[in-house]
Amino acid sequence: MDEMDADLQTLDWLASVLTAHADAIGKLGITAAMTMPDSPIQALSDRIADGAARSFEVLGVNYRQIAEATRRSRSSYDELDTAFAAQLRRYTDEVLPR
Repeated sequence: MDEMDADLQTLDWLASVLTAHADAIGKLGITAAMTMPDSPIQALSDRIADGAARSFEVLGVNYRQIAEATRRSRSSYDELDTAFAAQLRRYTDEVLPR
């Protein structure tokens, strides 16, 4: 296992910044509600709010995973490569059909 010649203090700082961003994204949401009873616009408005909330959730999870990968892999190139490859697989598995 090759040891990294890395600035560990900076990696720790980066992991904490990414975690803070994940926390901030997790608090995002849509607070305005549109009410148009018996209108097709009402259902669309609800779907938009749900989709935005889910998008914020996914972004927050991704930031948190990157922060964790930064923390876990701070000591070796092998660990870093494994963590980044796993993250890439998570992204591509959602986008590219197998």
